[in-house]
Parts: sequence; C-alpha cells; structure tokens
Amino acid sequence: MEEQTAIETGQVVQMTSTEFRKHPGRAFELVKSGQPVAISYRGELFDIVLREDDELEITPELLEAIRESREQYARGEYIEFSNHEDLQAWFDSQK
Repeated sequence: MEEQTAIETGQVVQMTSTEFRKHPGRAFELVKSGQPVAISYRGELFDIVLREDDELEITPELLEAIRESREQYARGEYIEFSNHEDLQAWFDSQK
C-alpha cells in the first residue's frame, strides 16, 4: 500500500520553531500549496496563514486614529489588564 502524504490526507504539518527558523521557505511553500502548517513554540501552536489580499489601506483617517491613540497612551488614558480573564471580564461588562 502506498503511503499518503500530509497534503493528501489533509493533516496539519507541525514544525518546531527551530525547524521553522532553519527552513522558513519550506513552510511558506507548503502553505502556498494549500497545506496547513503549524509552528510549535514553547508548548503552543501557531498557524501560518496565507493572506490572499491585503485589505489594510493606510488612509489619512487611520493615521489620525493612530496619532490620537498615541496621545491618549502618553496621557495615561488606557486600561491595563494583568491576565486574559480580567480582559474577558471587561469585554463582557461592555455588552
């Protein structure tokens, strides 16, 4: 019986972060061909995703929003969370 490749079976190809650093082109070529690739780093998995189009357009309005955000941060007008549970609780309270 012939062995199937990961692409044929639809399995995710997993690489360590070290393997990815040594062979990034291999990972990118797999993703470009439609193969799901995940990089493991310190016990977590990160997917590599091919963006088909870049919808981010740097508009004057976006630049103004960034400038305003930086000014707010400089004035101390921001909320800080020590963990993701506190962040989630804050999001939930905004409903």
